[in-house]
Amino acid sequence: MLTLEAVFAPSVNLYDAKNDNFYAFYGVGPDQKFVESYLLVPPRPGGTGRYVLSTKTPLYYEDVNKIADGLPKIREESVRHNIVSFAVLPLIYRNELLGALFIHKIGETILFTDAAQRILETYAAQAALAIHTAQHQMDIEPLKAILDATISEDREKILNLIVEKADALMNSDYSSLWLREAGTGNLIRHAIYIKPGENVDLRMTRISEDLPSVNMTVFKNKRPMLINDVSKVKGYNRIYEKAQSEIAVPLIYRKEILGTLNTESQRLGAYSELDITTLRVFADIAAIAIKIAQARDELSDAAEEIQNQMEEIQKRGEELYQMNYRLERRNAGFEALTEISQQLTANIQRGEQQILSTIHLQASRIMDTNNMYIALYEPHNDCVHFELAFLDGKPEDVENDERWKPRSGGKGRTEWIIRNRKPILTYTKADAEKWYQQAETKDYIGQKFASWLGVPILFGNDVLGVIATYHKTDEYKYSPDDLTILALMGRQAAIALINARLVRQLDKRIVELDTISKLGEDLSQNAIAA
Repeated sequence: MLTLEAVFAPSVNLYDAKNDNFYAFYGVGPDQKFVESYLLVPPRPGGTGRYVLSTKTPLYYEDVNKIADGLPKIREESVRHNIVSFAVLPLIYRNELLGALFIHKIGETILFTDAAQRILETYAAQAALAIHTAQHQMDIEPLKAILDATISEDREKILNLIVEKADALMNSDYSSLWLREAGTGNLIRHAIYIKPGENVDLRMTRISEDLPSVNMTVFKNKRPMLINDVSKVKGYNRIYEKAQSEIAVPLIYRKEILGTLNTESQRLGAYSELDITTLRVFADIAAIAIKIAQARDELSDAAEEIQNQMEEIQKRGEELYQMNYRLERRNAGFEALTEISQQLTANIQRGEQQILSTIHLQASRIMDTNNMYIALYEPHNDCVHFELAFLDGKPEDVENDERWKPRSGGKGRTEWIIRNRKPILTYTKADAEKWYQQAETKDYIGQKFASWLGVPILFGNDVLGVIATYHKTDEYKYSPDDLTILALMGRQAAIALINARLVRQLDKRIVELDTISKLGEDLSQNAIAA
């Protein structure tokens, strides 16, 4: 019975040539931590993995303590884990380097005889074939990319994407797509993919029905063709001069032959029967995408003029509607401003509460003010007083409700408007959440409203307060026009408030003067009497 001190520890490292990384590790090692430490790492400079990847030849060490000069050493930690014998073999499938097979013998030496080496190299070749097969079978990204393209891309982009993905899927050097010409038996080339730096006869865009070619043969027979050596095929018309092997498959949609898809390689025998199956599956999906694109083009050609007319009519209708709507809103707004001006100037004796109530009443004519408040500001102590508030259309008890108590040194939107002398208009709940993510801001209510509009009550450069209205659930409830009207209302309110304060001060002064006058009369009378 074998113990850990005398066992094999094989593993497979797949190789990503583009990023020069061993990107996957399958197998066992001396312990799990040892295995996990070498996931997603580049081969060591001068290491055994790098040597095998570079030379594409295996390494066999019967005793890691007696490695010949000029050959790479194994990792020091491998020796510490009691690895005695060691082998590394490249995993190659048709000149494609897939990775490396590592074999560690723990606890004792083994002899890598010629027979043992042949067996291991045969096994590595079979493993490379299995890995190649699995990679091709599992790669559904090209299929998904084509199906996704049918949703948004036009026909030309879909066809170009098909040949590009086919070339990548088959690891080829050239791919092309040919579709049946309407009314004839000819094939027309609709898409071509050439790797950078390669030359292709771009003049040949048509294959006549009587011209011998692989694509025409596949089209007529509705069966795929695999050619491992194109020089041995009669009547082979070379478009890609460097091609030595080729696969061509029919594009069939519900028994209808649409055309052909072919892919070619500079290597002899580059493709296998498995590759035919892979490309056939890919071609079936491609045929669906082509048919969808064709049907969409046919429908769009027939409906394009009608659609253009309908869009123009709809566009004009929407423009007229928007113009009419905005005009009505503006007229209502200016009417409300006129009414406010008349009411505020008709009675200069109005108090602050009457002024604010007038603002709320007139604003409600042009916008939703079921949720609204008006706050006044005392700059000498940086304090905000909420003088009037409505929630869900009902007036709030601002004198006794804790939520509306005076606030000093606050960091809400009200204070921001006061300090910056600028309005705030947020269209959505997400806008509100973003606003409160700024530094030095605070949400006093604990609820982000779907729409919010607030403007300063400005008299010159002085901010007397803030008018704000909001909606709990509806987004885009207020527009820039609403902001303009409400800001003008705020300026009218500022003038009225200043006048009210001046009248109040004047009344107070008159009372004071009257008191002084009466006092003077009393003193005068007393003096005469004396």
